[in-house]
Amino acid sequence: MSVIPLNVLFRAVEASDNAVTIVDAQIHDMPLVYVNPAFVGITGYNHNEILGKNCRFLQGRDREQKERYLIRESLKMGKSAKVILKNYKKDGTLFWNKLELSPVFDSHNILTHYIGLTTDVTKEIESDRKIKELTRELQKKNIVLEKQRDDANEYAEIQYQLNLLKNEFISRISHELRTPLASIVGFAQTIINDK
Repeated sequence: MSVIPLNVLFRAVEASDNAVTIVDAQIHDMPLVYVNPAFVGITGYNHNEILGKNCRFLQGRDREQKERYLIRESLKMGKSAKVILKNYKKDGTLFWNKLELSPVFDSHNILTHYIGLTTDVTKEIESDRKIKELTRELQKKNIVLEKQRDDANEYAEIQYQLNLLKNEFISRISHELRTPLASIVGFAQTIINDK
């Protein structure tokens, strides 16, 4: 396996479409010491506005995200973390940040840095929300349609029962009228024949 020179690795990270950050884990508050151009492109901040700050400035006033606690615990324990955070670009636009943090240890197994990979997943989150919203609307419409179907079935059953009652009524009336009519017809025949 060949060893890749550091300048090649640096150029590769700089050229990457994936946003890369590095924080110094040995300095209190873990400030950013490196961001690649893709990170600048996602956030809208330039290098001078970012370097030396903790990444939480991207959360703006939205500090009560449970994912922050997951990150904090992972950082305390020197472990990796994968979360999706609400972040804000320089212009205030919300973007959803899929953040993957990985610890970097030196040859003495001392944690020195964290590398972060940032992916803007706003479109995916918005699409997922839209799908959920449309699904809820569809479920509501299905409930209405099921009610209408049940009402239609109930109406059809009532119509069926009414038809049965009507047929039974006609049958009884016919039967009830047949006997007196037969007598009337018989008398009429007798009267006609007597003449």
